[in-house]
Amino acid sequence: MINFAGIRVYPYGLAVAGAALICLLFSRRLIRQRRLKDETLTVFAAWCIPLSLLFSRLLYCLICMDGFARSGIAYFFHFTSGGYTLWGAMLGGGLAVCIASVRTGQSCGRIADAFAAPAMLMVALCRLAEGLVGQGYGWYVEDWFDPMSGMSLLHPEDYDFFLRFPFAIQDMYEEWCWAVFVIEALLALCICILLLRSKVKREGILALNALLMLASAQILCESLRQDAVLRFGFVRVNQIIGALIVVFILAYGCVRLPDRRPAPLLFAGCGTILCIALIVAMEFALEKKIVLLEQMPMDVCYLITAVSCLGLVKSVQSVLNVNQNSGV
Repeated sequence: MINFAGIRVYPYGLAVAGAALICLLFSRRLIRQRRLKDETLTVFAAWCIPLSLLFSRLLYCLICMDGFARSGIAYFFHFTSGGYTLWGAMLGGGLAVCIASVRTGQSCGRIADAFAAPAMLMVALCRLAEGLVGQGYGWYVEDWFDPMSGMSLLHPEDYDFFLRFPFAIQDMYEEWCWAVFVIEALLALCICILLLRSKVKREGILALNALLMLASAQILCESLRQDAVLRFGFVRVNQIIGALIVVFILAYGCVRLPDRRPAPLLFAGCGTILCIALIVAMEFALEKKIVLLEQMPMDVCYLITAVSCLGLVKSVQSVLNVNQNSGV
């Protein structure tokens, strides 16, 4: 914390504010490339920042109802005590896109596509900033490579190479933990680059692809995290929300499919169900709740989860690509 003219300034808050400024400048360039109206960015930014903060905090409070039980409605206004969610912020951004669409007389799809890549860059920068507040940590590196732990297939005698950033970071007890927040940032950055290189015909497909890839990536990354993640029992909330988003995008793609051809629908539906089933099985395996999978190393479980998340993306994209190519 930094005291500036009697005002408390937190490094994390400064990092997020800086990330927002960078992304707004980035958005300005993309808006001009896509020939949107000049006021689009002004209207979007004016609504996105407050709405993202509002819904990010609101979703967190709705999930953590015990906070309301202790402090009542005042718990919501403890903005400096932490407690925000990625998907709440994305909801606020989506509402800002709708408002900008109404105010400027342009389609939601065009505006959403223009802000898709900057949104992923924002996610990447904010994930990196989580390292400043001790969030986004994974398993202890020492435990991971311990032959007795059964966590990994690899048991190197010397793993000092990994005891440094960006592979790992020290927690408050000066123990080295895997830096999952770096993985999250890299995945979001990769999504941003893919979006910039993509060429789509139909408005809104780019934004849907961004949401699909982010949701799938979060399913994996939430499983890797061992910090104060939101949970229902051992099930992580962001994984549930990510899976629901994937299913929603699949349903939207199927409804918008031009001629309801059975092949894309069958491939997408079966592929999505299979991948989600594998992810759920791996989560139970990680928690040692399936007897037959108790001896499976955790890195194998995470590898299967990663492949399944990639399978989710490919399955749903098979429907989205049909819509894109049809120009519907």
